[in-house]
Amino acid sequence: MSSEEQFKNRMQKFQFRYHLGKKGVAISIKVGIVNPGYFDWQHSPEAYRIIDEYMRLHSKAKAEYEFEKHESGPEILIDLVYDTAVITLAKSIIDLVATILNARSEGMKKGDRRNDSLELIVRTCDDSGKIREEKVLRYETDDKVIKSEIKKGLEAGIAKILPKPKKKPSKKKSVRK
Repeated sequence: MSSEEQFKNRMQKFQFRYHLGKKGVAISIKVGIVNPGYFDWQHSPEAYRIIDEYMRLHSKAKAEYEFEKHESGPEILIDLVYDTAVITLAKSIIDLVATILNARSEGMKKGDRRNDSLELIVRTCDDSGKIREEKVLRYETDDKVIKSEIKKGLEAGIAKILPKPKKKPSKKKSVRK
């Protein structure tokens, strides 16, 4: 099965579990390696200890997302309910992304292998099943992680990949002559 088919299947399963009766869109936030490589437990155990500890301490927020571990880096699946042009991500999602990025840097200081750049990618599947993707931000190991930049980048990227809300037909008043 291709990586595209695997992604579509993950998104469909996520939608099935979380979209019962809701009007939302499944969004993937991927923290991935820029070059072919690995950002997983085997290659970055110190980073994943930090990530796992954060998730254990913030387990109540986990109801807002699903966390998937992949060889190329973690993925956060969220259910985004939107009906306006304004996209707002939950603070818990921004905090988790910042924790992942910081964990990578801390893990490198404690002996994790690989020093590849990371990038944030947002993805979704449109109604026709086509994958829509936007690369949002790129981080080097020693870059400072600023939550406001993460929030701004993710929200702008998500706005680009979302289907545009359908305009409601305006009710024109009939004019009598």
